[in-house]
Amino acid sequence: MKYVWWCLIGLAVLAVIAALVCICIHIRRKRAAKKVRCESEEEKAFRLNSALSVFGFAWCRDCDCITAGEDPWQRDMGYCAEYDEFALSMNMVMDCEPIYFRCNGKNWLMEFWKGQYGCATGAEIGLYYNDEETDRPPEKLFYTCAADSQRAHMQFSLWKDGKCIMERCGLHWWLTGFLPGEYSGPCDLVMKICICFHEGAMRDAFCRGLLEAGYDRQEICVENNRICLTFDRPKTRQHCRFGRLYRFLVCRKNARYCKCYLRASRPFCTTLDRISFLGYCFPLLYRKLIRLGMRCSRRRYEKCCRRRRRGSP
Repeated sequence: MKYVWWCLIGLAVLAVIAALVCICIHIRRKRAAKKVRCESEEEKAFRLNSALSVFGFAWCRDCDCITAGEDPWQRDMGYCAEYDEFALSMNMVMDCEPIYFRCNGKNWLMEFWKGQYGCATGAEIGLYYNDEETDRPPEKLFYTCAADSQRAHMQFSLWKDGKCIMERCGLHWWLTGFLPGEYSGPCDLVMKICICFHEGAMRDAFCRGLLEAGYDRQEICVENNRICLTFDRPKTRQHCRFGRLYRFLVCRKNARYCKCYLRASRPFCTTLDRISFLGYCFPLLYRKLIRLGMRCSRRRYEKCCRRRRRGSP
């Protein structure tokens, strides 16, 4: 009998503790929501960009999405095919389209990406080059990110279920856009792309690269030094060192992340307000995740970079 009473008392204590925790969370959320509503957009943008800057990203006011900065730390890491191969280990489920071409004595790579990046739907265009005179296949080379003088004017719109969910444009070497809380499978997305080069030779070489990758001439629109195309289903072989089951589990995990993010930031509907609200609700966790994410992501890039430069498979 005493055992039953002690169990009931323990359950009652746990119930009281749970109720107090819920009340504290409710009060904290109310205070956090009030702070977000009282802050100006400039103040919220400054706080968010300060947090995102360690990742090399920033908030874009025009499309309310997260984008890469002009000179992020990823620029020092270059590019190799191994980055795509290990993307799934970082919860990134993407379609990749590398376009290799040669121009002005350099090996060039223009790559497109679209898919799910953790709890965000996103797309990217990257421009890279390699100076080596080699007979090695282009996918085995290590590429350097394009310099400022080599940047191209890039533009893309990302479509889902017949609706444009994001548009980005600019003179860049790595044009990106990510929508937190939006869940999409890579096959759900269509990317409409336009690239404007500085010279006709670069345009023609890129056009040949598209044809070699499997695009038909009817799929490529050329106007002066501008090339437009649609990236729907990849023409090139997709690299992945993980099985379909692992990919499925990552997709399910990303879907849960999106639901949790939307539920936790429920009072607000914009990216700026949602992330600001979460930062006020969970300040310690917010700072810890930023430090941890920066350390883990940079370590992964550096590991891939070292392995590729050593020529490991």
